[in-house]
Amino acid sequence: MKLVIKKNGYSPEAVLEFGCGFGDINKMLSDKYNNYGYIGIDLIKGFVDKGKKHMRGQKLNLNLVIF
Repeated sequence: MKLVIKKNGYSPEAVLEFGCGFGDINKMLSDKYNNYGYIGIDLIKGFVDKGKKHMRGQKLNLNLVIF
């Protein structure tokens, strides 16, 4: 992701991440950008719960998807 942003001069308005795990990409983006939306989706409840706890206080929207 860092390479895509650096190489293309990408400035995200919105990010939809499938398989977000703990939401680490949101953390990387929030260190550099302020004005963007983020939605992370994962199938593993433990990842989503840990991500929400770890990223508390940050702009974050992590969701669990159950199939």
